[in-house]
Amino acid sequence: MGSKMGLAFAGIGTAAAAAGAVVAVDFGQKSVTAFIEAQGAQAKFEASLAKNNLGDYAGDIDALASALALKTRFDDDATKSGAAVLANFGLTGDQLKAVLPLVQDYAAFTGKDMPTASKTLGKAFLGNTKALKDLGIAYKPTGDKAKDMAAIMAEVNAKVGGFAEKDGKTAAGTAAILG
Repeated sequence: MGSKMGLAFAGIGTAAAAAGAVVAVDFGQKSVTAFIEAQGAQAKFEASLAKNNLGDYAGDIDALASALALKTRFDDDATKSGAAVLANFGLTGDQLKAVLPLVQDYAAFTGKDMPTASKTLGKAFLGNTKALKDLGIAYKPTGDKAKDMAAIMAEVNAKVGGFAEKDGKTAAGTAAILG
């Protein structure tokens, strides 16, 4: 009986070691994939800013993305991916920094990812406001880009402002931040 128990424990130990090895390999593969994705997002971010003469803002936006990642479910790569999309809509560096937290609020509220939310708001800033109707916003553009952008930001802020940070304080949001 003692030898059968010993064999059983040896079998359990072997199975545990094999399972641990599988978990370690899986973790390693996921880590490599995440690193490659992060490098790709960073390259797109830098290229988009450079293409739109916003390269001087890369450090500021990077710092903002890192700070927001501590409060919302969007990691810094997701936020920089959103910034890369928004840069193509003719925003200044200061406008880009101001709108990123609002894009996170919009994305968290609507369940969209950052690039999709950025594209939607970028189009709205250029006059295509149809997509904002999902928030109950029916804005008619004036043709004055600066005035329209400020008005749209105010309307979106009134509907979803601060949502990403509130969402980050929920159990699911906290888990995403820690992840």
